[in-house]
Amino acid sequence: MRTLILPTGPPGAGKSTLTNGLQQFMTAIARPCSVANLDPANDNVPYEPAFDVRDLVSVEEVMEREELGPNGGVLWAMEEVEANFEWITRIA
Repeated sequence: MRTLILPTGPPGAGKSTLTNGLQQFMTAIARPCSVANLDPANDNVPYEPAFDVRDLVSVEEVMEREELGPNGGVLWAMEEVEANFEWITRIA
C-alpha cells in the first residue's frame, strides 16, 4: 500500500522542510520513498525530488519571458502544467 502526503500552505509555512525531514527519515529506516516537487516557483528544494515540475516550467523563466510579476508568473506556470498534464503522468 502506498501513502501520499501532499503538504499545502503559503510560502514559508515549512512544506519543503517537512518533506525534507520525511525523506531523511524514510531513508534512515530503509523504506522506499519518492518525493515530488509540484511547485514551479520553489527554487530552493532541500530534498532530492524524483519528479520536479520545474523540468517542465519554472516561474522565474516565465516571468522573464512573458514580462510578468510573481503572481502572474505562478498563474501562467500553473496553466502550463494543466495544459501539459499528460507529461506529468508519463514522468510520475
